[in-house]
Parts: sequence; C-alpha cells; structure tokens
Amino acid sequence: RVGKPVAIRRAAFRDPIRDTMKVALAGPMMNLAVVAGSLLAYHAFMALLSPLQSSLGATFVSNTTILLTTLILTNASLAMFNMLPIPPLDGSKVLENFVSARTVISMREIEPYGILILYGLINTPLLAGPNAVLCDGTIRLMRSLGFAAAYTVVVGAAWLHMGRSVRRRY
Repeated sequence: RVGKPVAIRRAAFRDPIRDTMKVALAGPMMNLAVVAGSLLAYHAFMALLSPLQSSLGATFVSNTTILLTTLILTNASLAMFNMLPIPPLDGSKVLENFVSARTVISMREIEPYGILILYGLINTPLLAGPNAVLCDGTIRLMRSLGFAAAYTVVVGAAWLHMGRSVRRRY
C-alpha cells in the first residue's frame, strides 16, 4: 500500500479542519527540518574540510558532500511537492482551512482522481518552473551560511509555534 495517506480520525479533533491542517503540515515541516539539519551539517563539514581534507581522503569528502546535497535537495523537493494543493497531498488539507465548505466538498470529490492529476503534472513541464526556483533557492542556502542559519531559525520558530499550539489545546 504505497502512497496511502495516514488514517486520521477527524471526529477526535476539537477543531477538525484546523487540526487536520496541523497534522498535514507535520510531514512537510519534518522535511524542512531535515533540510535545516543537513544544511548545518553541510556548512560545518565545509568549514572543517580545509584543515582535515588531507587526512579524510577524496572519496570520503566526495561521498559526504553528495550525501548532504542529496538530503537537502530531496527533502526540499518533497516538502514542495507535498504542499501542492491537490488531493490527497498535504497541501490540499492545508488549503481546506482557508476556503469555503463548498470548495472543500469539491476538493474531496476529486480526491479519487488526485493521483491521475499528479501523474499528469509530473509528466508535463508545468512543475519545471517551480522546481527550478526551488533548486536555485536551495543552492543559495548551500552557498551561504547566513542564509542557512536564517532558514534554520525560521523553521525552528515554525516548529516551536506548532508545538505550542498543539500543547495548548490538548
């Protein structure tokens, strides 16, 4: 059962739409947290690379750089993809919090066809522009410790805010 959404009981929530949004944000937020941790590890590795390069070996340096770069780009891409407002992706659950009940009903009616819509999007150049912007921004984060640190602070603040709102309500 690959790709099946996590089952949640909306009836157990005090505010089903808002609480469903928080559950939906957990996955992409985790992807962004992995990006933040990988960015910090990447910059720490690059800072230590000059003095330790001769003792580490070229293969280790290359493999570590590839691993961290892959972690960063993959998790940034997964966060962006998951936030597309197409059912059954998490972005549709977030969008439900900001649209009318009629629109939510329409979105839920097209949910069985969401996979087909996604397949069509993936096989057309429609996502090429957003993906290029994402890759460019991610590469800028990798090149600048200041941007990476700011990004990490923003993601941390978002996690803190989500955590406080969940603890307060339950």
